[in-house]
Amino acid sequence: MIPKIIEGRRDKESSFKQLISYMTDKPSDSLTDTVQPTNETVSAVAPGTFDGLNNYLTRRETATSEPVEVAPGVNRVKVGDVTCQYNTFSLEGAAAEMNAVSLQNHRAKDPVMHYVLSWPEHEKPDDNAVFDSVKFTLASMGMQDNQYVAAIHRDTDNLHVHVAVNRVHPETYKAASSSFTKDTLHQACRVLEMKHGWSHTAGAYVVNDRQQIVRNPHSRKERGNWRSKDAIHKMENKDGTETLYRFIVGDKDQEGSRQNLLHISNGLREAKSWQDVHNTFNEIGLRFQRATAQRGFVVTHQTGQQVSAVKASLVFNKAQYTLKDIEERLGKYVPSATAPAPVALSGKTYQPGGYRRDATKRAQRRAERAEERLLLKGRYKAYRSNLPRYQVDREFMAEQFRMINAHTRMVKNNIRQSIADPHMRRLAYNLAEFKKQQAIAVMRLENREKRDGFKAANPALTYREWVEQEALKGDKAALSQMRGFAYSARRKESYKSQLVADIGFGRMYNGVTSHDRDDVPVKASAKHNVTPRLLKDGTVIFHRDGVPVVADRGHIILTESAAGCDSRDTDLAVALSLAGNAQQIRFDGSGEFKEAGIKRITDAAVNHQHTVASGITFTQPAQAEYARAEQERLLRERNDSKNEMEMKNRINGQFKPR
Repeated sequence: MIPKIIEGRRDKESSFKQLISYMTDKPSDSLTDTVQPTNETVSAVAPGTFDGLNNYLTRRETATSEPVEVAPGVNRVKVGDVTCQYNTFSLEGAAAEMNAVSLQNHRAKDPVMHYVLSWPEHEKPDDNAVFDSVKFTLASMGMQDNQYVAAIHRDTDNLHVHVAVNRVHPETYKAASSSFTKDTLHQACRVLEMKHGWSHTAGAYVVNDRQQIVRNPHSRKERGNWRSKDAIHKMENKDGTETLYRFIVGDKDQEGSRQNLLHISNGLREAKSWQDVHNTFNEIGLRFQRATAQRGFVVTHQTGQQVSAVKASLVFNKAQYTLKDIEERLGKYVPSATAPAPVALSGKTYQPGGYRRDATKRAQRRAERAEERLLLKGRYKAYRSNLPRYQVDREFMAEQFRMINAHTRMVKNNIRQSIADPHMRRLAYNLAEFKKQQAIAVMRLENREKRDGFKAANPALTYREWVEQEALKGDKAALSQMRGFAYSARRKESYKSQLVADIGFGRMYNGVTSHDRDDVPVKASAKHNVTPRLLKDGTVIFHRDGVPVVADRGHIILTESAAGCDSRDTDLAVALSLAGNAQQIRFDGSGEFKEAGIKRITDAAVNHQHTVASGITFTQPAQAEYARAEQERLLRERNDSKNEMEMKNRINGQFKPR
């Protein structure tokens, strides 16, 4: 199913009445319906001659059934071929009710929200399933209690339902946020497809092969984000599956598991034609074919209707197996003339999706969890939208201002009549004006105290805090979300611990922080006697004599401080900062490390005229002051040395023998 939000008018003056009229008075396209005459046709017929016929033709033929209450406060009615569901008092007065509620919120620019849910041509869900989808999408956006009218249209090839909803809440008069509604609707549609067993439609979010709702890799935001070897390894480790990549490449730690890779490598190396290449893959039950985009090759395996594929570039990273090289050697690609063997030569056949755990139950639980958490976020949005807001009593404030101004005018008038000296009168005027400003300041402070007290009495909980309170009330979805928070925190902590272990440092370290620093190429340094090691997260660890001494994490450079401050490590950290063209720097750690680092940068700026060092500023005031004093000291020493040298030259010139 596809969701689409219909954009409102540019002048923000969308009409509930026109929208609901369009949704409910949808004309039928059936050839057996009576043609309704226009006003021009009626006026063109002679009066009195066809009065009876005109009355028959122009009367409203669409019959409205009696409303049926399907849930408390929710009614369903059939208007001609259109089935409508609404939670207002009546369908006829729905537009007026929505307008009355929306007028209570003067800040909502356009309270009308109109969106459509459309199903593929081959799917025709019943009314209950359609309206269940409407309720779920409204709840996912936090508008389950807002006024709405939904109308099912079956007059096109694709069954679809129009939903008109009032963004302003009927009780709190708060407008629901429209941020990220498109993403929310796409996620809700994927959840509904899994719930009702409908076919999956490609949208901003899709359901992957593990039955997880993820952002579409082919969308504009995620285009080009293809599965890599790291993603394959993660899937194997988490789900216990043997991927097609692992079936071909094998495991280097497991003896005899790389025979398929050796068989393919030998076959590709000795192939004289395209059929020899195909025979090599067919013998182990696989196919070798062109990719859909015609940009390379893929290796595929088919079991019934399920097709598994892996890019050839992931399996073979050698240049002689690229598309260009193979076609230059064997000519233009020719499809295989034979089918793959049912059993590989080794006797082992690839079985896709060999899960250690029950895949069906896990996928079902994952889908239920996604539905619960999407609804949980919708409820939090509704909670935030319905929070009471502090309203300033503007009439009371205006009255207070008027009283203060009136009192000030009366005081000034008394001064004018009672004080004759102009200088004393001016002083009295100033005092009266000061008293006025003092009274205004007291009034504003009192209003601020009221506002702070209101916020303290009605705190706005964060999502985590709100979830914790809901879990205390016995909400299972909130409890599940809390466990999800804990799982995420454990993964982050595990990553930090692993990073500390990989770097080789303890918890205590010195650091140079610079958020505007560029990346530095990874290479060894003979000057500092270090060799680099690159981690997969981009961290570069520099080793000296096999011991890690400096870690470059981009915005921060770390050195260990447990065994004291090594001047060579400080020199390397400063050199990396200068090589990255840092402009703002902060030193953290021991005092010895901070002083040494600042001295090296000021020395490079003063004595060596280093361009980058001369432009560096220190973000911490104390360090900036220390660098300024150090720079002045170096300049004095340089001037003293220069003066001393000039004096020696003059003395030597005076006593030089002639």
